Amino acid sequence: MGAVYICTEDVFPSKRLQQLIDQQHKLRADVPAEIIQKIKFGNSIFVEHAADLDAFHNCITRRISLLLTRGMVRLVVVDSMAALFRCEFGVSDSVTKARYLQTFGAQLHSLSTRFRTPIMCVNQVTDAVSESEAAQCSWSVVDSRVSPALGITWANQLLMRLMVSRIPQPGQSPGVASHRSGSVRTLRVVFAPHLPPSSCHYTVKLEGVKGIK
Repeated sequence: MGAVYICTEDVFPSKRLQQLIDQQHKLRADVPAEIIQKIKFGNSIFVEHAADLDAFHNCITRRISLLLTRGMVRLVVVDSMAALFRCEFGVSDSVTKARYLQTFGAQLHSLSTRFRTPIMCVNQVTDAVSESEAAQCSWSVVDSRVSPALGITWANQLLMRLMVSRIPQPGQSPGVASHRSGSVRTLRVVFAPHLPPSSCHYTVKLEGVKGIK
């Protein structure tokens, strides 16, 4: 089975995907190399670009629905939801924005339920910085208070919320690529009807994602 990756702002990271494919023999060391070589990983990934709301609506109601109907994919990734709304709406358009979010949420729920397919939506967060912190520039990524960029309207559309954060390592240069430095990251369950609040640590290296015990 394959997956659909919907890009809404940046070009699909095809170079990084090729790196992951080339390094699969290291990530899956428990699988014989000849089996890894026979699998055409890139042939099962469908990439869609949706730069605005109309294109995204057409993508999920027609193109994605067709792939799901034909049984060609079992995972949908949207990267990211916030990008679609960043420039479309002003402060006075909050009601219209909320309606779009509710409509998209209902459509994605329908696809997920109908085809029993998980849909993962990436959403950036915004910092909640106090005036004193802003004046002193004293906040940091680790202890800053963040909230979903699309607010409570979109948060209520989701069945499960996960938070990913990176733990800065001593002496690590900001310009070093994360997949080379292997910086430690945390995946935290913020809300899930079937899971208790919990977290785990992992790294992202050249060969892919690896959990840390």
